[in-house]
Amino acid sequence: MVTYIYWFAIIGVAILLFAILARMDHWKSAVSIALIILMGGWAAYFFKFENLLARSYGGVMEVTVPEGMHNIGMTWKENSLWVENYDPESNTCIFKERTPGGIWQGEVRLHNCNPMMPTSTKVR
Repeated sequence: MVTYIYWFAIIGVAILLFAILARMDHWKSAVSIALIILMGGWAAYFFKFENLLARSYGGVMEVTVPEGMHNIGMTWKENSLWVENYDPESNTCIFKERTPGGIWQGEVRLHNCNPMMPTSTKVR
């Protein structure tokens, strides 16, 4: 919800300033300022606020599991999201860090990891 409020505020400010400047016949300035506000709001969201809003205020954030992998879990470390996926082909667990800005930075690979192996239910 807070993500939508953020975008309504950014778009509202851009429209308001555009309307004020357009009414004064400053069309070039109106378009320029509106575009700067929209681009600045977009950059601030994706490079600073996306993780913060999703973690601290219940915002919206999407993460896609790569093709052929299974998601095991996720956890927050400060403002970075760590995602654990399992690759059944290589029998590897892969932990990846998603930092603000949607950049995948850190990666840890755990080889011979098979968290989805069924446990034996034999009774001796």
